[in-house]
Amino acid sequence: MGANKKKQRREANKMFKYITIIENGVQYPLTERKKERQILEHYAEPVLSFFSDAKTMYSVAIFSWNLSFFDIERREKMIEEYTRPFFENDEEKKNSLYKLITSMIHRKSALYPQAGFLFYPLDEEAEKE
Repeated sequence: MGANKKKQRREANKMFKYITIIENGVQYPLTERKKERQILEHYAEPVLSFFSDAKTMYSVAIFSWNLSFFDIERREKMIEEYTRPFFENDEEKKNSLYKLITSMIHRKSALYPQAGFLFYPLDEEAEKE
């Protein structure tokens, strides 16, 4: 495992403490749900090449996963709002991120069509207080 992968793994492990699963209206800590954690890690792999830090990578992956539950019209608006701050002055990168998010939505449907749970990122700063 390369140095960058190890760093991402350490960052991810720290971040996973601040993610929950919402399934059938019940919240579960991701750290207690091994299967869902493995799904998230596998699902997020394509985002690795786009972002170097785990927090941003998993944020994009979680956003894409959860977006798969919305209708197409609503997705379009949400993607536009979400991508705007990332690359405000770079249309090419913004379009690349848009394509990545839409491909991740298709990835979720193809790999995990029966998975009906949401990932919910908690605010790390609020949790520390």
